[in-house]
Amino acid sequence: KTAATLVGAVRDGWVILSLAAAACTPAVPPAARPAALASVTAFVDVTVIPMDRQRLLPDQTVLVQADRIVAMGPAGALPIPDGARRIDGKGRYLMPGLVDMHVHAESLSSLVLAVANGVTTVRNMRGAPYFLAWREQVARGKLFGPTLYTVGPIFNGRSLVAEAAEAAPEVIAQRRAGYDFIKVYNGLSPPAYAATVATARAQGIAVVGHVPGDVELEGVLAAGQASIEHLHGYIEAVEADDSPVRGKSGFLPWAQRASYVDPNKIRAIAERTRAAGVWNCPTLIEELRHVPPDEGQLFLAEPGMRYVSPLIRAGWDTSRDLRTRKAPPEFYPGARRRALLGLEITRALHAAGARLLLGTDDSNPFVAPGYAVHIELGNLVRAGLSPYEALRAGTHDAAEFLHAEHEFGTVAVGQRADLLLLEANPLDDVSNAARRAGVMLRGRWLPDSELHAMLEALAASYAPPTDRFAGRPPLARLGTRIFAASYVLDLNGTFFGEERVAIDRLADGREVVQSQTVNDAPDPVWMTARIDLDARGEKTALRLTTDGAAGHAEVELSRSGRQLRLSGSFPVLGRILREETLADGSALGDLKAFEGVVIPEPLAAIALVAGRSWSGLAVGAGQEQVRRSLRLGTEARLVDVVWSVQRAADPPGAAPAARAYALELRQRKGRESRTLTVDSNGYLVSMTVDWFGAIGVHRRP
Repeated sequence: KTAATLVGAVRDGWVILSLAAAACTPAVPPAARPAALASVTAFVDVTVIPMDRQRLLPDQTVLVQADRIVAMGPAGALPIPDGARRIDGKGRYLMPGLVDMHVHAESLSSLVLAVANGVTTVRNMRGAPYFLAWREQVARGKLFGPTLYTVGPIFNGRSLVAEAAEAAPEVIAQRRAGYDFIKVYNGLSPPAYAATVATARAQGIAVVGHVPGDVELEGVLAAGQASIEHLHGYIEAVEADDSPVRGKSGFLPWAQRASYVDPNKIRAIAERTRAAGVWNCPTLIEELRHVPPDEGQLFLAEPGMRYVSPLIRAGWDTSRDLRTRKAPPEFYPGARRRALLGLEITRALHAAGARLLLGTDDSNPFVAPGYAVHIELGNLVRAGLSPYEALRAGTHDAAEFLHAEHEFGTVAVGQRADLLLLEANPLDDVSNAARRAGVMLRGRWLPDSELHAMLEALAASYAPPTDRFAGRPPLARLGTRIFAASYVLDLNGTFFGEERVAIDRLADGREVVQSQTVNDAPDPVWMTARIDLDARGEKTALRLTTDGAAGHAEVELSRSGRQLRLSGSFPVLGRILREETLADGSALGDLKAFEGVVIPEPLAAIALVAGRSWSGLAVGAGQEQVRRSLRLGTEARLVDVVWSVQRAADPPGAAPAARAYALELRQRKGRESRTLTVDSNGYLVSMTVDWFGAIGVHRRP
């Protein structure tokens, strides 16, 4: 899940949070802003594909008023009101807009890309409170994008619903907050899963998501989970009893499992799925594009890729992802067999009459928002569906699953006017669904020329500004200024932002570090931070503000002994967190009020403090120390952290006094590696963080 993780997902680890997920405000192109609707729009002499069953209705006129289809009938027989806008449908085909049932809508640009490709409704599958605001703004016409459904924060069995007793309160809280679904994930325990499903059923909210490993597919089918994503759990369910990797965990066994399949199990599990009434959203494209780095780069030549943010594309460099860069040679052939087995399982589900949904898992490596829908339609046909059946999975059937079949998903009088006008018949060849003449979004007509202009404006918005800090106030002088610098930030070599930092020494000897950060499109964010240090250089407080499409957010963390105090204001959540106290060893994720809220970090400022701390050590090879560390982001914690520090080779061309260090941080949730270079005074020159990619911080000369 590389790109989705790097560019917006709330995952474990602090690096992610600096990459713009917290507050996303791409400048929506002018062409994307809502325009006044004509009183009536008429599609004249068009062939309608109503998608209620497999049929064509030739020579039709379809009338739209406001956001509804108000009339439909034979051309020439249905009067067209005077002054109506006429859209020539001769030789064209009108079908319902598409529904992508598995997206990660983590930037506003992804919403634009969806609509430009005929996707008029999406189901967002990694939720956070600001998606509720986005959903409302889209519905009110204040934000351009497809109609949005969203899950809440994921029931992952770690920071959220680690114990069965936590399930019911969290389900009730998400239901009251207004989320559309509860999403379960891999690590949920069987008791916690059972409690989640039972409470959700009582609350009238559907459970969707993965198959928790200890629950297994049979348990999920028995529970009647509404939908399963990515065919999760199916490959394990059809694994042969004598498989040498059966029951083994890890990256390589995950790929090898598809080599040891019992064919007799495939049909049986497909029939049990149908009998259970559980839907599947296979997202075949995601695993089919799980390929070696050199092959993956070939996907970047696809036409739609130039409209995807360079930052997202940079996150697709799996050669730098710590999970895949050292994959053994046998991993990728195994991953390919796994992807092909997914096609076979989808074929069996379809043959058994189990219900299927169209979804892409977009923003994962080489899965471009919007464009991926049309590739996935082809994958469903490859798995045995007819073009009509594949399109139905992304129109009528998606609306049925969402209990909105009387709202959208078909072309019929009274339905919402989410429509796709095509130049050729997609029932002959499903790829024709990409040959758009225009899209109607809730009654607003967007001809292909306007959609193309919108895409070009989006691509142009990715160009970095000449001066990221133009019009921004300078850093305030709080005492004697002892250091000031500007740092550029990059992901896998692609620059995405800039941070300027200053250190002031107060009269009593304490120091204050200030920073201002600007991250570029697709998710521009303005962030300010202040870090207070005691006389020993230890962090005692952090004040942080961010501004973006997720709203204005403020948070303050302060340390007192072995406690961490937090206060904050998050208007997008509709509440203010006045003060919470974290006991020794606890983390920000333990505060339910903060679940799903992303708090980024000032990368350069944090590294500057760390660099000065480490540069004062007489460091030997492999030296380790135990330190109390105030962590920020969703990993805000005050715990013992083990650092392994080693003096590295000095960088080429560096000044003689410059020093480089290789650092490894070890804590409860894993390891993190960094390379840190400081100057003769201990001030940061550069840092590289090894995470789901290489995050770089480099001081400008």
